[in-house]
Amino acid sequence: MVTLEEAQELVREKLSEKRYKHVKNVVEAARKLAVHYEVDVQKAQLAGWLHDIVKESSREELLQLLRRDAIMAGATEQRPLPVWHGPCAAIYAKQELGVQDGEILSAIACHTTGKSDMSLFDKVIFLADIISAERSFPGVGKLRKLAFEDLDEAVIAAMEENIIHLNKLHKPLDTDTVQALESLRAQRPTRRKATMEAKRP
Repeated sequence: MVTLEEAQELVREKLSEKRYKHVKNVVEAARKLAVHYEVDVQKAQLAGWLHDIVKESSREELLQLLRRDAIMAGATEQRPLPVWHGPCAAIYAKQELGVQDGEILSAIACHTTGKSDMSLFDKVIFLADIISAERSFPGVGKLRKLAFEDLDEAVIAAMEENIIHLNKLHKPLDTDTVQALESLRAQRPTRRKATMEAKRP
């Protein structure tokens, strides 16, 4: 499997300087979140390095990647083009770079949209992409703070803000985001009950 150093060098070669800086910031955010939530730090960093590896590829190049994986192609080709790079990056990581770890591949594939029943690792990479240091959208400071206080609520807040943004621009909304948000909202009562029980003496 590709090493962190090899992944970094590949990103430097394949992406523009602006995109490279973003990816580097995502890796650092992923590292901090991974430490805080006690997930594998090296895996989080690798997912961070590879999440946008095909971001600057053409539609035709992305189609070629998708068609290497019939299941992924069937689930992706009808989705909005801006989200294709997640599933395509997962295919590239697996087939070109030897990444076989299911957690890493899942987090890369859903880092833009989320998905129903996201794992802790999925949420860490999703949020690392949203709160990376160069982001400057309104409310990002509050979101960065919330990310280290309540991971689930931070993911919910990020998805809600993204939906509002896409609606304002009249851009299509990916169904995976809707399903992810519904799943997280449905789990709120269970999470609150668990939190209350944990606080009892």
